[in-house]
Amino acid sequence: MRLLCRLALIIGVLSATYGVNAQQKDLTVEFIGPWAFVQTGSGIVAIAPSDRHLAPTFQAGASTTLVPGVYTLALSGTQAGNLPAGVVPAKLVDAVITAANLNSLVMVPPKSSSVKGHRLSIQMPPGGVFEMPPSTTTWETSEEASISAVFDPIAPNPVVYSKDVKVHYSVASTSFTLSGTADKGSWPGPFVSAGNITISEQPETGANHFCDYHARLAFMELNSLLQAGLFVDFPYYWDLCRQSWDPQKGYSQLAQFEARPTPPKQIATTPIIKLTEEVEAATKELLPVDSDAHQLFEDTKSFLRSWNNPERVDGKKGEAFAKRLKELSDRIRDVGDRDPILRAKRNQLLREIDLLGPIIMFGPSGRNCKAPLVSATVSD
Repeated sequence: MRLLCRLALIIGVLSATYGVNAQQKDLTVEFIGPWAFVQTGSGIVAIAPSDRHLAPTFQAGASTTLVPGVYTLALSGTQAGNLPAGVVPAKLVDAVITAANLNSLVMVPPKSSSVKGHRLSIQMPPGGVFEMPPSTTTWETSEEASISAVFDPIAPNPVVYSKDVKVHYSVASTSFTLSGTADKGSWPGPFVSAGNITISEQPETGANHFCDYHARLAFMELNSLLQAGLFVDFPYYWDLCRQSWDPQKGYSQLAQFEARPTPPKQIATTPIIKLTEEVEAATKELLPVDSDAHQLFEDTKSFLRSWNNPERVDGKKGEAFAKRLKELSDRIRDVGDRDPILRAKRNQLLREIDLLGPIIMFGPSGRNCKAPLVSATVSD
């Protein structure tokens, strides 16, 4: 009889445990934009710069708009999350933040003028695990980027980083409450809703994406908040972008460079096509048997003509053409130096390709923010 009672008790405990686990649900919090994530003993802090972006949207079963300030996301019955089978873990840039600086970013009210009105901070429960969602036909969730601790004109080899993540939690209920305090004025919270969450911070209207200027600027402003001392560069660009139009560059310390001009926002295609044809003719003279070069210029001119209908422009094609132009410039550099006339033509052609490459990458309209997301570790 005692054995039966014990078995019944064990079965009851197991059933209760199974019942609790069966009630747990997967809840995701998706972040789009220039965000950094700091793991602390009490949870995860998501941090983003608020300058030069539209007001972030917080979307679930209902939606709201965020303003600069500090927020707390309260979930129901949170347990450590798990990545579903087959998903790809997020790849984030590693950084370090001091405990004092982290405290300044979550402090209410903020004491630092460099923080007040310039930060978004969302405190979330511990236990979230990070997924890099799959890309779609209209949205790439990852980008190649080079990260360095100094402003290096020759950036290190690029790595594929996440620019979109989903944080998975195991919850008893998908309902949640978002409370917050605005740095200036007020925020109409708390916000109560249910369902998977998407927090999206998009570039401001008219943001300049030439040479990925906006992405460089967003990463710089995020690093300014973190004080992480990192720099980003993107592959398949030329020195023109890094030296002339990179906001991360400290011009006051680099007097040998001219102050950066304003990057162009709109580009007429007719002169670019003419330049492409001139570059093509010069390339044929230097590389007469390079069939890949001929096809590259034909494809490039076709791509340029598609700019007349911006809604149908395939931005990934521009990136692919820029890569091929970069490879072509490397082949041209290998042309011998013995003939001074040939050498002069080669050098002129390389300068023309240096102008053409960033334009092809830019395209006729804005690109999304390519700034990679950051995972920051707290130091003493």
